[in-house]
Amino acid sequence: MSICAKVREYSAVATLLVLFLGLSLCTDVYAGKAKAPAAPGDNTMVNAVDMTAKQVTILIQSNSQKMVYTVDDFTKITVEGNAATLSQVHSGQQVYSYVERDSQTLDSLDVGPVHAAPKEDQ
Repeated sequence: MSICAKVREYSAVATLLVLFLGLSLCTDVYAGKAKAPAAPGDNTMVNAVDMTAKQVTILIQSNSQKMVYTVDDFTKITVEGNAATLSQVHSGQQVYSYVERDSQTLDSLDVGPVHAAPKEDQ
């Protein structure tokens, strides 16, 4: 085996190791998963806000599933697309989207007024 062939082989192995290591250490790989209403017209709503515990309860109306999440200082909150705080989030608002940091904490929450479901053409 020639020296050039060995260099190419070792370069390929080193490249794969660097790629694997980079993907393993990249924080974006572990980012939360975006959540949104499951189907058009499926309202996801803010069911309750607990300012003392810094928690928000989200209700998926199609299956009546309620999920309680903690909101911390790193949670990005928007109301109608504008930066907001937890005090501006209220029961009855529609959840446009949210991202879980983990199963108990929100990374981001976007809420606003309830939008009417799109009308189907008949």
